[in-house]
Amino acid sequence: MKEKNRFSNLLEYLMDTCDIKNLTLAKDLQYDVSYISKWVPGSLMPTEKTHEKVLLDISRSFVR
Repeated sequence: MKEKNRFSNLLEYLMDTCDIKNLTLAKDLQYDVSYISKWVPGSLMPTEKTHEKVLLDISRSFVR
């Protein structure tokens, strides 16, 4: 089994800590829930083109 990357580990930790579900984060980011479902285990990452916006939006979602 492939080891999860740092982004996925941190995302999962923050989602657990803030009790945020994939669907909630997907709605906040205006992404399909299938993307979030792939970010958490590390099978997909935000693209380099969008990663700054995604990280900023994730931060805002957790603060809310």
